[in-house]
Amino acid sequence: METASSAIFVKKLVDFRPKGQITHLCSSNGEMLLVIGAQQLLHYPLHNVNRQTDVVLPLLMHDRIAYVHLSPNGRHAIISTTGADNFYLNLKNDSSKQLRKLKGHVLSSVGWNMEISTDIETGFIVLGTTKGSLYESSINSNGAVAYIRELINNLSGVKDLSITGIEMCQCNEENEKSKWALFVCLPGRLYCLSGQINAKHDVAAIQPVVSTIWSSAFAEHTPAVLQPLFASKGPFRFHSMDDGQRNLPSSFVVFPKVSNELPTTFCWVGIDGYTLGRIDLTVSEAYDMIIEEAHIPHRLVDGRYSYPLDVALTEYNVLLLYSNHIEAVSLLNQKLTFDDTIGTDCGQVKGMCRDAVSEMVWIYLERGEYSKARAITNKLNNPAPHQLVVKKEAEKYIAEKNFTGAAEVLTESTDPFEVTLLKFLSTKEDRRSGLKRFLELKLNSLSEKEDKIRRDVLVLWLLEVHLAEFAELRRNGKQAELEGAGSATEATPAEQKVKNMRQQIELFLARSIVLAAVEANRDAVYHLITSHAHFDIHLYLAQKLKDYATIVNVHLLQSNYEKVLEVIRTQHILELYYKHSPILIEKIPTELTAAWIEEGQALVSDRLLPALYRCQDVSKTKMVTAALKYLNFIINENWATRAMHNFMITLCAEFKPEELLHYFERYGYDRNLIPYDIEYALRVCIEKQALRRCCVFMYCVDELYDEAVSLALTIDLELAKTCAKQMMKPNENEYDFLLPNSCRPKFSTDMRRRVWIQIARYVIEKQKDIAACVSLIKESDNTIKIQDLLPFFPEFATIEYFKGPLCECLKEHSGKIKQEQEKYNSLVEKERILQKQLEKSTFLNWTPKKVNDCQEDLKHTRNEINDIVAGDCIFCGNIMIDSIDKPFFEGDEYEAEMATW
Repeated sequence: METASSAIFVKKLVDFRPKGQITHLCSSNGEMLLVIGAQQLLHYPLHNVNRQTDVVLPLLMHDRIAYVHLSPNGRHAIISTTGADNFYLNLKNDSSKQLRKLKGHVLSSVGWNMEISTDIETGFIVLGTTKGSLYESSINSNGAVAYIRELINNLSGVKDLSITGIEMCQCNEENEKSKWALFVCLPGRLYCLSGQINAKHDVAAIQPVVSTIWSSAFAEHTPAVLQPLFASKGPFRFHSMDDGQRNLPSSFVVFPKVSNELPTTFCWVGIDGYTLGRIDLTVSEAYDMIIEEAHIPHRLVDGRYSYPLDVALTEYNVLLLYSNHIEAVSLLNQKLTFDDTIGTDCGQVKGMCRDAVSEMVWIYLERGEYSKARAITNKLNNPAPHQLVVKKEAEKYIAEKNFTGAAEVLTESTDPFEVTLLKFLSTKEDRRSGLKRFLELKLNSLSEKEDKIRRDVLVLWLLEVHLAEFAELRRNGKQAELEGAGSATEATPAEQKVKNMRQQIELFLARSIVLAAVEANRDAVYHLITSHAHFDIHLYLAQKLKDYATIVNVHLLQSNYEKVLEVIRTQHILELYYKHSPILIEKIPTELTAAWIEEGQALVSDRLLPALYRCQDVSKTKMVTAALKYLNFIINENWATRAMHNFMITLCAEFKPEELLHYFERYGYDRNLIPYDIEYALRVCIEKQALRRCCVFMYCVDELYDEAVSLALTIDLELAKTCAKQMMKPNENEYDFLLPNSCRPKFSTDMRRRVWIQIARYVIEKQKDIAACVSLIKESDNTIKIQDLLPFFPEFATIEYFKGPLCECLKEHSGKIKQEQEKYNSLVEKERILQKQLEKSTFLNWTPKKVNDCQEDLKHTRNEINDIVAGDCIFCGNIMIDSIDKPFFEGDEYEAEMATW
């Protein structure tokens, strides 16, 4: 701003656009300092703004410039950072140096000495800190700190009450003594201090002596020049405002602020408002130097106080900068004399400073041209400005609720991943779009060789965000469908959103880097999808991975049993048959057994038994029919195992007993050729009354003919005869190939006779049929005789029925008697011959003495054998141990033996 004759203030737009976002601006005596991005410091001489100097400060990565203090003569500057590092800058040669003696202090305000300061030294100056402490120091143009003295540890006595403004001036000079005044501003407080100092003596004593090795030692023990101002032992008086809120604006400015002129007016800004008044340096009491003339409260805008961003003081007006305008208030009548709106096209207002020498007021703004700023800062060696531009642009997008734009910008940020993510995690508003976009961009930036754990985490997180959004859209779609009653045939906007979201997820899962992460964490991904009940996504991913087991599981969860069978059938996955057949047999038994038959011998039928065992419910006829169909198929193909045959017997016994006997007869009576378990089959038949014929058959197979005939007689006589005739089959194991017709029946005659007698007794006692009983003799192949049957005939039975068999029996017995007589006569003759031969034979006589001698020799020999047996073993006893280290020949024996060869 500059003065003109036609108006109090005239706004003039200066075509001066530094590269980056301005965070601090100071101007004095034709020199300007700018801070770009809170880390880059630039020096512009106003007579030639094209000559820019980039002042490099050794800042740490996350350190930021907090305060910039420029001396009124434009030659010295002190920069303080948030990390409590301080630097001195000589603007004449743009050389900077770190002030190590001030490390640990954040200098929030500097009271420059306009009387003593020169181009090569600052003179004694007052430094205020954010902790409320005041220090005195003097710095040379080469950055050397001559000394540093603590004037007071905590001026206000309140912890961490920051110093917000310091003004220092010389009131008068009398011979060697001079009066100095010091104004110190804190939030809600303004201190006025004054006192007499011996300027010439004290200042000369404290200045360093060139080329004197004792200068630093003397300086360390010399008191501060302004120490007399703090000589009071009691608390210092201060002008006050409400200091309840320390973070709100607090500043103190005076006019004029040039050398050889004393300040006459001031403006003090606090939380209540701003106070205007005069400064009277002639009074003796320091507190009375401040004369408050008017206090103007801050204006209320929409129920809130509108605080000024910055304040500047001229001879007749105070300039107040707000976020959207600048206004001037007269110091004479406190009326508004100037008000000018700052358009948004110029950018966001950031701050204001006044050059006390040129009387030009600079207002610096944030233009919002982030793309240009990023392009420019990308070329700088220092990355800090670029990072600040990124941060500010992201904050702008977030304020506009453009979270996707913020995510795209923040991918260039060097902040930790977790810090950036916090910007998209909010409980007050949905920032999911930004989070999703940021994670996608981070995933795209990863190379295949980078850490797979990072890739997997990003993929899983992205998938979770997608699925959560998809679930929400589906819920909203269902709610809209219920409210609309589904009258429209076209897709509603909610349904279209669901469809689009599904396509997005499918495209995401189809990416190679995502598929690789999913493959490595398949179980976790499946669990994630299942937790949201997204069966269609689950199915799509399983198909993409060719994970047919999961495809089957998803179809089962949706009860799509036909699709389950179709997947298993088309892929010929036998293990899935075994696993899921117990469920499918209950739902689609006919289709399942058809698929089994189609697979043929590839299936291990025994592993299908758990499914077949479920087909024993009388009410589920379809399952029984399907099971019997499959069992008949594998039996006919001769692929059935014993277990399958046994189950076939179980099903037939329960549901088709009329077919079981045919099944048994199919395999006959030979145990070696029977594929089923005989004992199991017999047990099943015994339990069912309707299976008595099958039970008879199984008794015969098991060679329990007594039981078979007993049971058969309760059913049918012919059946009993059939069982008995089975016993007459020859025993092929005892066949003699050298003797034709040598095969004998497998069972003994007594056993066969017992069975036939049982049948005959039944015929006699139950049927009363004597003729039929006699005919059993021929049917039994003469196993039983008439005499075996006589005890069972009635007492008054007619002989004519068994006269023939009885005569034949008598003839047979008479023939046998004759044979026995012939044998007896033969034996008698042989006995007579033997007696004659014995009479002619001689016998040896052994004397008792010879026997005794032989017994003694035998006893002696037996003892020797016992001694040998009880003695040491020649292979493992003491003999072997003693001889193991002895040679086979002694010396002489060896030579004699060698001589024989």
